[in-house]
Amino acid sequence: MSILKSTRRGYKYYYGKEALQRCCKFYLDGQEVDFIAEVNDDGSVDVSPAEEQVSMAMYSKTMQRGPGMPEDWFEDMPIKMFHFIGPSKNYELVIKQPFDKELHFGKLTGNVRIECELPNITEIFNKTKIYGFVTVADNLQEIYNQEFLCTNRICSYYGKSFMGF
Repeated sequence: MSILKSTRRGYKYYYGKEALQRCCKFYLDGQEVDFIAEVNDDGSVDVSPAEEQVSMAMYSKTMQRGPGMPEDWFEDMPIKMFHFIGPSKNYELVIKQPFDKELHFGKLTGNVRIECELPNITEIFNKTKIYGFVTVADNLQEIYNQEFLCTNRICSYYGKSFMGF
């Protein structure tokens, strides 16, 4: 599966939504809803709710230095409050099946739930701005633990000073 298609006349175009619909579902409060998937110039896919205006809210999360947290986040204090924005409604992108190496995310607006093992997870989420929470299915907690997710920046987007992009 590739996000690059061609027509019968040879014109090439990118498609993101069709590729995502094969392996992902998008929910609002547990009900499957439509979403927008836009392909950027670099080939990354931005996913957002299909609503015209999505209201955002500020969230905070307290974390402490130790196993599972990047050391460079805690240079001055052992406990820190991290702030991020996300939709005020409970939107969730659920990844149910692995997908092609060519598909990678640029910006995700909504919570993300990973329910399958992704062999190329670091490439899929490389420099992805996630505006929401990231959760992992119970059977994958040993593979994708908090340390792995935060070290590889597969977590809420806390800003350039913490994420590096």
